[in-house]
Amino acid sequence: MTDNFQNNIVTTILIFIITQHSLHSSVIISEIMPNPKTRGEWIEIYNDSEIDVYINSWKLVDLAGNIGLLPDDSFVIPAYSFAILAQDINIIINLQLAPDNIAIFLQGWAAMNNDGDELTLQDRLGNTISHIFYGSDAAKVKGTSWERISLADSGNDPANWGQCASLAGHTAGKSNSLYVTNGIRKIDIHIEPNPFSPDGDDIDDVATISFTLPFNTSRLSAYVYDLDTNLIYKLASDIPAGPKLPTLQWSGRSSNGNTLPVGRYIIYVESLDYQTGSVTSGKKVIVLASNK
Repeated sequence: MTDNFQNNIVTTILIFIITQHSLHSSVIISEIMPNPKTRGEWIEIYNDSEIDVYINSWKLVDLAGNIGLLPDDSFVIPAYSFAILAQDINIIINLQLAPDNIAIFLQGWAAMNNDGDELTLQDRLGNTISHIFYGSDAAKVKGTSWERISLADSGNDPANWGQCASLAGHTAGKSNSLYVTNGIRKIDIHIEPNPFSPDGDDIDDVATISFTLPFNTSRLSAYVYDLDTNLIYKLASDIPAGPKLPTLQWSGRSSNGNTLPVGRYIIYVESLDYQTGSVTSGKKVIVLASNK
């Protein structure tokens, strides 16, 4: 065997090892639920690469050394796909995941701390694949998950995490509600349908109000006013928001449930940047065309 042949074999092996480690490192912890309303903590991981990754015999380790073992079976996370790590099938059923979502049951996993912890995803050789730190903010709101904002940035940066903005309380198995806004500078309010007619005929009875917000993660307040600036209805008050979530609805009634006159009303929105404390506002006219 020539020296060149041996060198080529060594080079090939090294390239294979480096490539495999690079692929493994593309799997990240993207969302956690440390304080569920009912039993059922879970961790979401995401394969942020264009190649499938085998994760059999991997493990999840916390700061205290508790270990959750992934099965020895040949589990694969397809390219750009999510997997949910949980303790049992009841947790997965409660999440109502899409049929194509991957659910993996951890063996021997302990409960996550609500006052903060560290989680490390390791491969079968003990190499660190993904490591995150979370503080007590992650468990402050019961039944609401803690989401990673930028998949490319560090999981150990507190500014790269935030409270889920979905009204469901989580986005398990789906794209996070929080993400980088890419230069958005103002609030856009989207109303569908507009005009709307809450007259009980099951056609255009409810207005759906969505937003494009300028912050990765913020607190949202939204109100309905009449043209004389009287507060008619509170849509939301200081709730978590991402760049495009949550989505709100208005049935065309006042805060006390009374029907309102046909006419024009104003949707007013304020978004408070969770990181800097700056506030941006916006407003849009909504038309109530008829009522019951």
